[in-house]
Amino acid sequence: MLKRILKYLFYIFILLFQACENLNEPGETEFKNSVILQLQNGNAKQQLYVYHTFPISFSLGDPLFLDGYSNPLANDAAISIIHGDTVYSDFIIEFRDSTKRHKYYTNASNLFIEPNSEYDIKVESNGELIEGHLKTIGDFEIIEVNLEENNAASFSLVNIKWGKADQAKFYSVSVSYKYWFNDPRTGDSVKYSVSGYPFLFDPDTANGENYFSKQLKIRSNADSLEIEINAYDQNSYNYFVEKIQRVGIENAYGYLGSNTSRKVNLYSNKSE
Repeated sequence: MLKRILKYLFYIFILLFQACENLNEPGETEFKNSVILQLQNGNAKQQLYVYHTFPISFSLGDPLFLDGYSNPLANDAAISIIHGDTVYSDFIIEFRDSTKRHKYYTNASNLFIEPNSEYDIKVESNGELIEGHLKTIGDFEIIEVNLEENNAASFSLVNIKWGKADQAKFYSVSVSYKYWFNDPRTGDSVKYSVSGYPFLFDPDTANGENYFSKQLKIRSNADSLEIEINAYDQNSYNYFVEKIQRVGIENAYGYLGSNTSRKVNLYSNKSE
């Protein structure tokens, strides 16, 4: 009986040892790079993020401050965006703000992304070749917008109507408020700007076959407001909403997506 108990204890010890051994060796990530590119219709500049991935064992720390990993951006990435017979490869590193911690690649020459068009991407980084293919989303237009002012209340109502974009999976509608001292028709005297949280729309919630409409409740004390509508493709939805780690690209984490936007400016407290 004692021998049988010792035998069972030996097997349990072996299992526990193997389990602890696996926990101490979490392994490596599947890919060495992470690429994020959202092709924006009509924009002259396209922003592209290329980062080296970290070992899984570093996930408990802050990679920005780990020895040997203080700069996760791939500084030497070779990037190409191909459209038909045209190849755009003059990408350079720029900084988002004065802290110089948020860096990205942007094309040095004008690259206007066309709607409903085929694009390929190639990125060489960290000894790996990353490729992706995408058909860009279609464009749309704002059909109608009108402001219902209410002087007795602290808010006004804006009715906005816009058309559908081909291949759009979802839309976002955001409002930015501007306050200034002098002439509301120039941006020179703007004091500050405040953005509200975006509203999200699924194409299945369209009010008609070819359009959406929404009534927004906005602040009446703003000197002016800007409404921006963005349409996003299926890849963007899969990455941001479904949380899929790799969408539209091969041999890297991240995604290759497409979006297009339209803006309209209104005056809420100022007469024309």
